[in-house]
Amino acid sequence: MQASGNDCPISLLPEDVLWEVFLLNTCRASDHHQPLTTARHSSQVCRKWRFIFLSSSTIWGRLLDVDDLARATDDWRKEVVARTGDALLWVYGHIRSYEQRQFLLTLLKDNWERVEILDIDHRGPHRRELWEFLKEPAPQLCKFQFVTTYMKSKVLPLCLFGDNAPRLRHFSGCTIPCKFSSNASWIPNLTSATFSRTFTPEEVLTALQRMPRLVSVVVHTNSNYKTFHWQGAQVALPKLRMLEVQGGIRRACALLECITPSPGCCLSIHDAAYHSLAGGFENHIQYEQYENAIKPYILSYFSLHPPSSVGFRLLKNQLDLALDPDEWGRRFHVVIDISFLSSSLLMKELMSSTSLSHIRTFNLQLLDNDSFASYFQTNIAVITTLEAFCPSVTTLRTNEHTLRQLLKCPLSITSSLFPALVTLQFTGPSMTWPGDEPPHQTFLNLRKSMGRPFDFVTLSEPEDASVFSGCLKHHTGFLVKLGDR
Repeated sequence: MQASGNDCPISLLPEDVLWEVFLLNTCRASDHHQPLTTARHSSQVCRKWRFIFLSSSTIWGRLLDVDDLARATDDWRKEVVARTGDALLWVYGHIRSYEQRQFLLTLLKDNWERVEILDIDHRGPHRRELWEFLKEPAPQLCKFQFVTTYMKSKVLPLCLFGDNAPRLRHFSGCTIPCKFSSNASWIPNLTSATFSRTFTPEEVLTALQRMPRLVSVVVHTNSNYKTFHWQGAQVALPKLRMLEVQGGIRRACALLECITPSPGCCLSIHDAAYHSLAGGFENHIQYEQYENAIKPYILSYFSLHPPSSVGFRLLKNQLDLALDPDEWGRRFHVVIDISFLSSSLLMKELMSSTSLSHIRTFNLQLLDNDSFASYFQTNIAVITTLEAFCPSVTTLRTNEHTLRQLLKCPLSITSSLFPALVTLQFTGPSMTWPGDEPPHQTFLNLRKSMGRPFDFVTLSEPEDASVFSGCLKHHTGFLVKLGDR
């Protein structure tokens, strides 16, 4: 017998438990998640639920989604704001239109002292005077994130929050000419911060000295500051778990030399000129300086958090070494100059450690470039490094182009790679022409002749199944899987 509405388990939950569930639903999990829409639908389920929603200003205070409200009627916008009562406000969204901007500015000017979270992505031109209210004290502000693509003028006021934001813990204004004072009263309380390109390296380090609580920091380096001389003491960040540097490799190196990381701190370095190492390394001494700067990070992180999945991305003279995000969402990423790979003391020390024995998944990507048709054959140091990382690998994740180039290596090299491999995953569509033998078929034949057949083959594109099906008759005993299904 089917239970009636009053007998449903969820109807038996007390109001305080339901309130906690509804409050959890106000947290935006992604840009596609619309908590305001969820709340509106939930409030129409039954009288009990509607009563809980209408009597909770806290819930409505967290639902100020500018995207959603900008598409609504003026009456509904006023109703939502009225329902927030005196509660703290979470304001977020993407500003794309004049209507959105006007609604947002009016809301913030009238209620700035109640804003707890401000997370805005503003695309398009806007005048600095529109944001003058940010000079005012922000007594309740905990998180401030402001992103824009408009770089022609300083958008935010120089003196933010009237130097009065005692609860602020997260500050990010990375893609705008946003600069705060290293003497601001609120920066010692920050647990995460982003430095825009307007900061000089000296200003970054000066500010970091006053941020002992930092857990995560992002620094965007400026190409105008190629060298600098730090006269201060080494900057110790005992709680730092994530350090990300975006910009030139050599400028990142200079910053890292001045920072003492906490054990297991995750490092992520991204080069502005992704096609090659920006600025390059003129000699072995310069590159050794870079390796010495990243060495405390990479050895400590690999030791305390042995990776189960590693990615190699090869492009020109650059090897990107990246790990999958860990349980806290941190993603380790460093750049290695292949020109110095054969003499790299850091890589030799890493390859001799026990950390690599935990690797089970290997993501190998070689960018499509005509000048590197025989890339693996001409870069023996890359093969040597690959061999050190792959003994325990059971899953190879790659694309057709990379596998095709790998098969051009001498059999003596190919046969020594991935001795424990049982699963092959393709990450891109097939590029095989009619009449050509697909590289995965050649690879399967090679593995079979070596007595190392596969258990699984995963294809990311459904249309690849027709290309792959031609070799099925030559192989038995393994499963073919399409995507994640």
